[in-house]
Amino acid sequence: MNNLNDKREIISGDANEFYRSVSLYLRLNKYDKAIKLLGKARPSNAYVHYALGFSFLRTGKLCEAEKHLSEAIKQQPDIVEAYFYLGETFLRQINLTKALKNYNLAIKLEPDFARAHYKRACLWLLRGHLKRGFKGLKWRFPAGNVPRRDFIEPKWNGRRLEGKTILVYPEEGYGDTLQFVRYLPMVQARGGRVIFECQQNLIRLIKNCSGIDEIVLRKSVDDSEVRFDYQIDLLGLPNIFKTTMSTIPASVPYMQVDKKLINKWRTKVGQVKKFKVGIVWAVEPSRENDSFRSCALSDFGVLSKIPGIAFYSLQKGRAAKQISNTPLKMDLINLSINFRDFADTAAAIENLDLVISVDTSVVHLAGALGKPAWTLLPYRCDPRWMLERTDSPWYPTMKLFRQNDHREWGDVFERVCAELKMII
Repeated sequence: MNNLNDKREIISGDANEFYRSVSLYLRLNKYDKAIKLLGKARPSNAYVHYALGFSFLRTGKLCEAEKHLSEAIKQQPDIVEAYFYLGETFLRQINLTKALKNYNLAIKLEPDFARAHYKRACLWLLRGHLKRGFKGLKWRFPAGNVPRRDFIEPKWNGRRLEGKTILVYPEEGYGDTLQFVRYLPMVQARGGRVIFECQQNLIRLIKNCSGIDEIVLRKSVDDSEVRFDYQIDLLGLPNIFKTTMSTIPASVPYMQVDKKLINKWRTKVGQVKKFKVGIVWAVEPSRENDSFRSCALSDFGVLSKIPGIAFYSLQKGRAAKQISNTPLKMDLINLSINFRDFADTAAAIENLDLVISVDTSVVHLAGALGKPAWTLLPYRCDPRWMLERTDSPWYPTMKLFRQNDHREWGDVFERVCAELKMII
């Protein structure tokens, strides 16, 4: 709602104080108060319906959001953000046809509407239209989803590098780095020297990946200690290589773990004769709707009824405190307490038979290592997992278990339980 104050033309009469109060509630994310205040507006104009629709969307009341945003557009067809948020409403309902229609209408009214371009790209990825989707991801920078990096050096366009040096840099998410580092050998094959900027917690793991000539921390790059001729963001590589469903570089493993480290963690895992399953139940929320991706350790309790399984916690962060309330009869060993970084996590995973996790960086790590991984997905999942699939074209050893209803994990764990019983 960044542009509410720019929509003065749809505010009628002399009730500016009323609309300022509404705008304040919206800026403070007090949507219930905004809805209550807007409900008193008589007569309702396009602005009122627009603000109501946005507020209902933010509180998860999608039917009401759809009704009011549609009415705002009916009363005033040039409110570009009303089309955008109506697209958001349909996307949350997994009605991709209507979502795409409204994103297109928003872009038609405002051709440089970056957020609509970005969300349309995500929608295409969700549908499996990778070429169009990855091309559209460039809009995530002007949309503000990712901070833009300013370099003097030109952005690489995919041409032969002819011995030049290129910097490839990731974004903040560990999962994205683990998923797309697979493209670095393809960059190197274009005849260049590849410098990869890496997050601190991944350096010990990724330094052994192929396709990297030098690995550096961001601080070194920002302090101009690193010299290069071209630069490219890591998520820009699938577009550079025009990735389609049939050309995903899906050969695994594309990460290797130091054998001495694997042996060290074999001792910590223990020489048990049970089927060894690593589990992760929560993400550390950093973006809107991240909490939807999490379940609770107690949800795994149903799996403890299956004999012959030893469970190992790979969970980090605040959610690891749930271990103190481990479900009754669950044989759970906490490995994560000794993890220094992702190299330790990877070495531990190499000693397990299976990883079961919500959508976190751990499933990308297991997939990159070529280990069996079962990913538990929310009803509204990240576009990379697409729709309806029970497999991932990115990771041949992965299975996907999706929610049938929003925030309902019971059915997911019933299916996981049935699948586990088949392989134990």
